[in-house]
Amino acid sequence: MMCKKPIKIIARILLMLLLFMGVVAFVAPVAVNVINVGNIVGLLLCLLLMAVVLFFEKLSSLLKRWWKKKLGRVLLSIAAVIGSLLVVLAILLTALMVGGALKKPVGDPTVIVLGCAVNYDHPSAMLASRLDTAYDYLVEHPDAVAVLAGGHDPQDAISEAECMYRYLTEKGIAAERLYKEERSTSTYENLLFAEEIIAEHGLNRDLLLVTNEFHEYRAIHIAGKLGFEAYALPAPSKWGLLPTYYVRELLAIVREWFIVGL
Repeated sequence: MMCKKPIKIIARILLMLLLFMGVVAFVAPVAVNVINVGNIVGLLLCLLLMAVVLFFEKLSSLLKRWWKKKLGRVLLSIAAVIGSLLVVLAILLTALMVGGALKKPVGDPTVIVLGCAVNYDHPSAMLASRLDTAYDYLVEHPDAVAVLAGGHDPQDAISEAECMYRYLTEKGIAAERLYKEERSTSTYENLLFAEEIIAEHGLNRDLLLVTNEFHEYRAIHIAGKLGFEAYALPAPSKWGLLPTYYVRELLAIVREWFIVGL
């Protein structure tokens, strides 16, 4: 019995260190101007779990008192079921993200580089990763063409599409292989407005979506709803940014499923 207390103390310290690392992981992206719902939700979740670990004895005692009451048992049971369902949902969505990123291209699809943030007139880290991935593919497939999809945020000097166009042409990709779509503000609009370009120029309706690995599932899913056959060309994400974007993407998929209905 006496050895259990040191074990509990060590376990608690390790959990607090792990959660503190989580806090750092969600705060660190702010240094490179990455601020979104993923930071906020991830940070709040880590802080909540830290509070649970820190005040575990008091919380455990409170829950035991509630469990002795009929209403308390009902509420705690409901909370447990909801919590379990959320964990299962997160695991399912993670599996779908992994599966989406593994959908390899067939034939000679039209490349679509999906938009991402621009830092005034140059690509953000995530967008640069997508562009480097697209560049490698276009070099290896000299007959392939690409639609660069992304609108203009008023705080930036140029649109996402123009930023992508400059980046790729400066690296040697011929301008005639690139088509700019500069109206979109979301993944859905990226693909919806790209469809007009594809129809206008008679491009292949099979698509190769260049985006970060966590985003491939949702992008392919939306493309399917618009009548495309889509494949994945995943761009690697910086490890320091992945937790924030992963949480953001979980919430975005839930929104697509249950709110937007895609």
